[in-house]
Amino acid sequence: MARIIEKETAQTLPLKRYPGNPILEPKRGHWWESRYVLNSGAIRINGVVHIFYRALGTDGVSRLGLARSPDGLCIEERLAHPVFEPIGEAEKMGCEDPRLFMMGDRVFLFYNAYDGRLAQIGLASIDVEDLLADRWDRWERHGHMFPGQPHRNPVLFPERTNGEYVLYYRIKPNIVISRAQDLTCPWNADDGRFFMGPRENYWDDSFIGGGAPPIKTEYGWLLIYHGVDQNLVYRLGAFLVALDDPSTVLYRTPDPVLEPREVCEVGEPGKCWVPNVVFTCGAVPREDKEVLGAHDEILVYYGAADSVIGVATASVSDLVPCVAGWHEDEEGAPG
Repeated sequence: MARIIEKETAQTLPLKRYPGNPILEPKRGHWWESRYVLNSGAIRINGVVHIFYRALGTDGVSRLGLARSPDGLCIEERLAHPVFEPIGEAEKMGCEDPRLFMMGDRVFLFYNAYDGRLAQIGLASIDVEDLLADRWDRWERHGHMFPGQPHRNPVLFPERTNGEYVLYYRIKPNIVISRAQDLTCPWNADDGRFFMGPRENYWDDSFIGGGAPPIKTEYGWLLIYHGVDQNLVYRLGAFLVALDDPSTVLYRTPDPVLEPREVCEVGEPGKCWVPNVVFTCGAVPREDKEVLGAHDEILVYYGAADSVIGVATASVSDLVPCVAGWHEDEEGAPG
């Protein structure tokens, strides 16, 4: 495949906030989501974006709710009851930060299983038809990926590489990479090896973590991640990795693509949970395409001040400017 060569004049453009933000806010009449909604995963099925979000209500326990949007922006349906709830002692304080991906006819869900002390990576799945029919009793829980370990921010590639599943997750302060033959719990592999870390004197100089699952483009897998600075401000960045080798970074944004700026992101004292936070668990193509080109757009869903949910957009070339105007010669190298 072609290698990306950065152009000196190229500049990463920030995500563009949807003017209708926030698209989801707490529902005062719903006890389970009356305080905060945040950190939503998203998946597109049959032209509809299904937005799974973390919600907290009067008991302080996290549950997952679901909203649906045909265009990914305007919410046309929001279920009145949780679609995924804690079970057992290991997640008695909640199921947090959903990340979703599809393999075959099943939708898989990563989430943080939190007992009030330890957050572990949990894995569950449901048949696509059951999801579309709201048969939430059909979830199959597969267990914990790394039992007893405080790993977070799992990001799984939806396609195998050399016959193996590839997983990113965070061992603070870094993102690590791990490979396994099977998608099972526990994850049948040793602890991951270093993949990407904080950058000194940058906006992500304290710690980083995975965000949205990978989106396939003509140039590589595009991922949105979060970075945190020494003042605990959460921002979003992007990076691109090779289609045939997720351990090879082709591009990483020097500047954040989204940072707390709006009132709902900075947070008002006494009205927000955690100030100065934008945090993503989900992004989808704006149109129903399997492989995106330079000018195709993505929708990025994010929690704002851990209190409400917004969405922002950008094209592939906005985030990875060196792909704009690319073409390949007969040898497959950049033209």
